[in-house]
Amino acid sequence: MNLMTTGLDFFYVEVDFFDSDLMVILESKYGCKAALLAIKLISKVYSENYFYRWGEDELILFTHKLGVDYTVEYVKEVVEALVSRGFFDKGCYEEQGILTSAAIQLHYFEASQRRKCVQVERAHLLIDIKKYKNLSVKGESPHVDIKPENVDIPPAQPQPNAENAYIPEQMKRNEMEMKASSSKSSSEGTPGGVMNEEEILSSVPRDGVERNTEGLLLALDGLHIPVADRPKLVKLGNWGAIGHPIWKAIYEVNNSGGRITQPAKFIYARLMKKRAG
Repeated sequence: MNLMTTGLDFFYVEVDFFDSDLMVILESKYGCKAALLAIKLISKVYSENYFYRWGEDELILFTHKLGVDYTVEYVKEVVEALVSRGFFDKGCYEEQGILTSAAIQLHYFEASQRRKCVQVERAHLLIDIKKYKNLSVKGESPHVDIKPENVDIPPAQPQPNAENAYIPEQMKRNEMEMKASSSKSSSEGTPGGVMNEEEILSSVPRDGVERNTEGLLLALDGLHIPVADRPKLVKLGNWGAIGHPIWKAIYEVNNSGGRITQPAKFIYARLMKKRAG
């Protein structure tokens, strides 16, 4: 019997969730109960894991528990509308039959960091998980470096470790790009050069403001924000201060269904507009 708890006890919802463009569109097309259905779906996901398997049986059972105000056809239509608009990841829904999103996974892994071990499925992941030391990818064993006796390994050849084994190839390239840009800036002495992740974290103000700078960097990385643009956005976002408008802008990008093709410019414009107002 598996006694390991995988669900969350609670999750946060943005204060303007029901006023977001997506929910307004959803309610105008499917009625007021559509937004409530979206909340119930998120709650179901978090009560299970960072994803929820969604098939014919799950659809019927989920609808039955909602009561007489909902029908299977209605729930199915609203779910497909949420998928088509990016609320849930379309690829995971169509190819794997699960409900999840990058935003859901980010919140789940942040909330479950105190757990000793959390198992994840490689195929379901939409974000980079290298910062979460308590995650274990199913079917993958952490790499252990073993140096055979009487064999010298040249120090110039770095050995892979368990952390790097969990980083998707795209994230590896992003990290290498960040380090290369930082190294070039330092050697040339370019004012305002690109800061790497460690430099950004070390520059966080010590003013008592509650922040999640690491989470912000992870979110920007998940949106494939160019490395050169991240320090500027981090500073404009007050290093990820809790409640800062940058989190809403990131939420809008994640839920745009791919309509926002230049997330860096979008987030920058949102923050500058907020500052001007």
